[in-house]
Amino acid sequence: MASIYDTIARWYTENTYVKNHIVEWPENSNNYWYSLEDSNKSNEPSVGSPVWGGFGTMDTLGITKPQFFWPCSYNQSTSIAPRTLNIRYGDGYTQRIPDGINNNLLNLELSFDGRGEQETLAIIHFLNVRRASEAFLYTPPAPFATERLFVCKKISSTVIFRDNFNIKVSFEEVPD
Repeated sequence: MASIYDTIARWYTENTYVKNHIVEWPENSNNYWYSLEDSNKSNEPSVGSPVWGGFGTMDTLGITKPQFFWPCSYNQSTSIAPRTLNIRYGDGYTQRIPDGINNNLLNLELSFDGRGEQETLAIIHFLNVRRASEAFLYTPPAPFATERLFVCKKISSTVIFRDNFNIKVSFEEVPD
C-alpha cells in the first residue's frame, strides 16, 4: 500500500485524476481535494464542485469547512449521552437540568468495509490531516441525517486482502 504522506500531487489543469486521487491546491498547501470521479480533467477544485470533494459550506454559518463525504457501511453505531446536573434533596427528590447549551452531542462508530486502496488512502489522509483537532462537516446516517461538525478521535484500518481494506473510525460531534 502506498503511504498517505506521499500520494499527494499538486493540481494542474492538464492532468487527469482518478476517483479518490488526492491533490493539493496550488494556492494553499493546506487545502487537499479528493476526486469524485475517474477521468477528472481540467475541472478546478472548488466548493460545490460536482467532481471534487473535501470542502463544503456550513449552512448555518455560511463558512467553508472541510467536508467528509465518503458513505459508511451499514454496521455503524450511534450513542448520545446527554450531560445533566443532578441535585439530590433530602426527601429523595432529584432535580435534573441540562449541563450547558451543547449537552446532547452525538458519538459515532463508523465502518468503511471493502474499500479499495485509493479510497482507503483518501479517507485516512482526510482524517489524519485534521489531527483530531480540526472539525469537519459530516452528515451521519439516518435517523440523525443532518450535517454537523465532528472530530475524529480514533482511526483503525485492517487489510483483508490485496486492494481490500476495512476502516473503523470514531467521530465525536463538536459545537459549531
